[in-house]
Amino acid sequence: MSSLALHAVSLSSQELSIKLGGTQCPCVMAEYKESPLVSRPEGLDPARYYELTPEQRRLHERRQALRAQVKREYLLKLNDPHRTGMVEDPAITRWMFARNQNIYPNFRPTPKNSLLGLFWTVGPFLFLYTIITRDRERKEKLIKEGQFERPFHLSN
Repeated sequence: MSSLALHAVSLSSQELSIKLGGTQCPCVMAEYKESPLVSRPEGLDPARYYELTPEQRRLHERRQALRAQVKREYLLKLNDPHRTGMVEDPAITRWMFARNQNIYPNFRPTPKNSLLGLFWTVGPFLFLYTIITRDRERKEKLIKEGQFERPFHLSN
């Protein structure tokens, strides 16, 4: 972690906004201005904000400040016009691994996905079998009645 990110932990939200160039931390709820026609929503009431104690709220704001700082550093690296290599985001790397490479350890067979697997593997074969047998039975019936003209005459 950079020294600026470590220093951001000990700053208040106003000091942090000055250090970050005037941008406000998105977690500061006290800055919310109420509309004269609408009351403040319960979720934005600072006294009931997640029903946290002031100490927990302060820790939450510090974590948000750190998160904002790390995001800013990543965006600076990403948008650097002189960068030569690829900027790796560890969260994206973990997500891609869990999404593509780590499927089977997390797979749990349930009745729903077992029936879906059976449907999609056996279903097409049953469908083709019924189509072929019905067509064959229809042709045999027409041949027995003498109404079917065979396109190929094998006896002549």
